[in-house]
Amino acid sequence: MGNIIRYGAVNTKIKAMQGKLLTEEQYKKLISANSYEECIRILKEETNYSELFQGIPADSMRRGHFEVILKRYHIKKLYKLSHYFNGEYKKLIKILFMRYEIEDIKVIIRSKYVNRSREDIEDMLTFKSPLTTIDYDYLLSSNSAEEVIQRLKGTIYYRHIKELEDRIRNEGLFRLENNLDFAYYSSLRKFIKKLNNEDKKIISDITGFEADLLNVTAIYRGRKYYDMSPEEMYNYTIYDYYKLNPEILKKMCYVKNFNEYYEILKDLPYKQIIPMNENSDFLIEAYERASLKKFLSKYLASSKQNISIVISYFYLLQIEIQNIVSIVENKRYDSHNNEMNKFITTAL
Repeated sequence: MGNIIRYGAVNTKIKAMQGKLLTEEQYKKLISANSYEECIRILKEETNYSELFQGIPADSMRRGHFEVILKRYHIKKLYKLSHYFNGEYKKLIKILFMRYEIEDIKVIIRSKYVNRSREDIEDMLTFKSPLTTIDYDYLLSSNSAEEVIQRLKGTIYYRHIKELEDRIRNEGLFRLENNLDFAYYSSLRKFIKKLNNEDKKIISDITGFEADLLNVTAIYRGRKYYDMSPEEMYNYTIYDYYKLNPEILKKMCYVKNFNEYYEILKDLPYKQIIPMNENSDFLIEAYERASLKKFLSKYLASSKQNISIVISYFYLLQIEIQNIVSIVENKRYDSHNNEMNKFITTAL
């Protein structure tokens, strides 16, 4: 099937959906809102999220529930795009949805780790759809985080996390969650070999850029907050890359101090991700979002008949959710939090 036939209809659809993303002016209004209630009103009355919040009183949405509503809404929209594909490209869309399934697995494991009720966990899950590959009910009936891992046996995730089952009580979930992310990249890496060279290069570049961002921050946090050894940090890196090849990653893992770490980053397009000022660590995630959004913008601005617009739109919806949640939750708890406002404006 030629690319014009494969992408003509779906790219037209995405261009229309892209026009419904929040504008800069709408973001500014949300940031300037004086309260949580005003934020919800703006979303209801002045954005394309109006249908989503009709009939839901602002004060009835618990912390976290707002984000779940947004995610479920976007996943439903993205799922409709899968109907435009068939054959190997249909399978590709299913792999792209793994990232949402992985987030749900993390929610279940985290919740069992702290003994949350099944009802509370179900309220936080976002991705139950025809593309689901796990048995949600089976996992939710587990009595512990370790049992959830055992019950993932037979799925593509189990081999990536089985070694960590006996370690999470003493070491926490940082390593396990990194390995679940690796499962996504590993599956995508194997699959894209089946695509044409143009699409393969686009997916490799986009996911490689994202993997670079994740590696930059994971190495920084692993060294600063988890006291991980260089060997262990290197073993946990995602080796799909755009600029950070294995040699550079190894150097980053083995630096003696953070001055050496910054020195390596200074000639790379990720130098702004890790702030030199220790008190600015809260901006790391914001810089990640902004960098990824800027990287994707060149693909969305094009009219090429390839996979780039589909992939970019997947990522941009996720970034928009994160931005909206940051703004609204900030207003819920402290509308005059200057640090959070700095975080939000940096992320846009």
